[in-house]
Amino acid sequence: MIRVILLPLFVFLFSCGAKKAPKEYLDEKKQLLVYEHFQPYFLLKPDKLEADDRFNDTLAEYYKNQAKLTGMELKSYFVYPDSVHAALFVRRDLKSLYVDFRALGATFRMNQDSIYDVELHFLTQMVRKDTIDRISEILFTELVKSKNINKYVADREMIFWPSVDVEFSKAQKKWVMRKDSDWNKILEASKE
Repeated sequence: MIRVILLPLFVFLFSCGAKKAPKEYLDEKKQLLVYEHFQPYFLLKPDKLEADDRFNDTLAEYYKNQAKLTGMELKSYFVYPDSVHAALFVRRDLKSLYVDFRALGATFRMNQDSIYDVELHFLTQMVRKDTIDRISEILFTELVKSKNINKYVADREMIFWPSVDVEFSKAQKKWVMRKDSDWNKILEASKE
């Protein structure tokens, strides 16, 4: 009897901790949709472009070139039973002259040809390739298991955002200063 109960639990826990390739969940068309949809979230926008304009369709070629230049990759993927998707992206960081890498973890929902309800859960620090492979997998495994990475947010060696000062705004589709952040309080006071 115990085996009957423990076996499904073990299979579930093992599947949550296992790395999943995007092709296990998505056909090539949907992989491309996910990959292209997240480029404006994860790649640097063109200079002088307002943050709100980074999703403009006219920038598709720019982001395609940036993705190629940085080696952006849809590394891991998971779909929860409630149809929420989780994705892990990795790319070289141009600011470090291509030596360092960053990873981005996100959840979202998807219908036939669009993605919605996007939430970015983490952006890592810039780190070397061997380190990004290790920490991105730790963070993605936690995201899959818990649907958040709350227990790692204070780890400044791994996590760049979120932080005590910055969180992701689903409404604004970008990282924003937290209302209760000390930096935000200083900025608000300086406007008075």
